[in-house]
Amino acid sequence: DRRDRRLEVSFRPVDDGPGVAEPPGGPATLREPGGPADDRVIRVVISMGTYSPVEVEWASRPGGDHLVDGRRLQQWASGTSLDALGLLG
Repeated sequence: DRRDRRLEVSFRPVDDGPGVAEPPGGPATLREPGGPADDRVIRVVISMGTYSPVEVEWASRPGGDHLVDGRRLQQWASGTSLDALGLLG
């Protein structure tokens, strides 16, 4: 964008219930908690499912990742700007 930031996107698989195998490679890897924040990187984790309260709390830390659930992903795909979705801080 105009502030020389880049968008880093990772995907988290949806848990389809007991006995369902995870895709090859397992779940998306997020950066380590407490790792250095880079204000030029907007980190987005996408899941077609929902996020647990623990995941939401983890992402709400300063410099945290932005969580995009299925509903917000549909809004983004329909043309809602990242700013309107609250992803540009």
